[in-house]
Formats: sequence, structure tokens, C-alpha cells
Amino acid sequence: MERAVLDNLVRRIREELDELIPPPQEEKIEPLTIRRTLQNPDEVDSLSDELRRYIRRANRPVDVEIKAEPEGER
Repeated sequence: MERAVLDNLVRRIREELDELIPPPQEEKIEPLTIRRTLQNPDEVDSLSDELRRYIRRANRPVDVEIKAEPEGER
């Protein structure tokens, strides 16, 4: 068999085998929980940075719920 024919056959077999492999499952990502007492509005940026990184890692829509209350009123 010619080398080019053999290479083509090997390529086709690899492609067919690849089609048998199931697609990778989405990574199981634990929920993000942040509990912090903020002293001033500038500290909100660090929270949004953490949330932004989490959303990038999830690589899919993320449900977000924000609850804020003055300290000592719990």
C-alpha cells in the first residue's frame, strides 16, 4: 500500500474513533458564596471581580442573588 493511502486510512479511522467518544461533561462547579462586611463603596469592586471570575469559569449562565443589610440588623 502506498504511504499516502495508508496515511489517509489511518486519518479516517482516527476520525471515526473520535466520533465514538462522548463529548466532555460540563465541569461541576460549586456555588459561589461570599460573605463580607464592606466598609465603603469602593470595596464592591473586589466582589464584582470574584463574581466575574466565577462566571468566566462556569462558561454558562449563572443565577445571582444579592442580599445586603446594615451591620447589626440581622
